[in-house]
Amino acid sequence: NLYHRDQNGYSLLHWAAHSGNADLVALLIGHGLTPQLASTRGVTPLMQAAVGGHLQAMQHLVSQGGISTLHARSWDGWSALHHAVANRQVAAALWLAEQGADPHYPHHHGVSACQLALDANQLGLYQQLSQIAQRQVEVQE
Repeated sequence: NLYHRDQNGYSLLHWAAHSGNADLVALLIGHGLTPQLASTRGVTPLMQAAVGGHLQAMQHLVSQGGISTLHARSWDGWSALHHAVANRQVAAALWLAEQGADPHYPHHHGVSACQLALDANQLGLYQQLSQIAQRQVEVQE
């Protein structure tokens, strides 16, 4: 059953994204599973892919799920960008920010992805995320 979920609300799409199986992610989306599908704690397949830095899976999920996929938050306010930064997935974090994820948006405890990078002494990532955020502001003005 493609629509089965485990006790935590994770679907086959969550597990395919978590493992970085981009072909399976595309196949499951093609069979009707939605990239916005959230677990019982609000975790989306994009968040699962971001944990492992699985760029191809992330690209499929965002291309099929749209901007709402980027801005989804789990029950504690974490986004895919928070997950990528917390797991030191630099390329994934930068890609998410370039796609429009806000590096300065805080989770429910007030910590942004930029702050997570600073707290983990990832100064290069912090600087790059800040630059991307600044460019996004300039484009909006």
